[in-house]
Amino acid sequence: MEVTNSTENRTKGHHVLISGPPGHGKSVCAATASEKSPDEFTDEFTAEQGGGLTNLDDVLFLNFDRQATAGFADLGIEVPEIDLSTCSGKEIISSTKEALKVAKARAIEGVTKTVVVDTISSLDAVLVAFWKEATANRWDMYNAILTTHMRFAMALKEIPANVVVICHAKAINEAEDAQGRARQKAAAGPAPASISLDITGQARGYWQRNVPLQLPLICRTRGSRVERHLYPSGVEGFEAKSRFKLADKEPAHLRKLFEKIGKVA
Repeated sequence: MEVTNSTENRTKGHHVLISGPPGHGKSVCAATASEKSPDEFTDEFTAEQGGGLTNLDDVLFLNFDRQATAGFADLGIEVPEIDLSTCSGKEIISSTKEALKVAKARAIEGVTKTVVVDTISSLDAVLVAFWKEATANRWDMYNAILTTHMRFAMALKEIPANVVVICHAKAINEAEDAQGRARQKAAAGPAPASISLDITGQARGYWQRNVPLQLPLICRTRGSRVERHLYPSGVEGFEAKSRFKLADKEPAHLRKLFEKIGKVA
């Protein structure tokens, strides 16, 4: 058994999980990991494109949500993507493996600097439907879902690039009965917040434990200005986690956040 240095043992690139309500700009925030992303997506930036689009080609989206990047053109950007939103049944597992191979190869070539999973919640929903039919009982179903998530997460760690996982959020107490709510809380880990990741069972706890940064993203409108921020310490009941020294409130711009972490590390 080999003893390694903690600095050398870090994954190449930053790994972050962004959660939040629908429509708050999680996909756009993920796109800001690109070195070609503007500091802000303003009307002036869009106008500067002159009808064209800035290709953030150092980012690769693995889309499990339908039309996940449909609004990007209105912001003056486009990104390379692999659409997995139509995969169902056993096809989702084989297609996801192939997508991860492509992502890893592009990262090794230096083409892709950031891989975005959009969203892990939609992948989870397809896995639940598949394993519900493929297993004999609920216990086996949950074990199969957890195992699939673990394999997916481990494959992401092998990609020499930043990894951004987008996740929907849900109320932790939305189960119908007290026993169901107790199971949800147990799966989420000790002292969970009231709003957690929309991932099934123990797989939720696995992602929470193994991602260094779990950041809620909240969008607010102040007058005519829309403001999006990440909250490394949590906000309004949303779960969060940070193994780095960050402010309680950070701009929703990942390139700037990664640069800040790099200076602190």
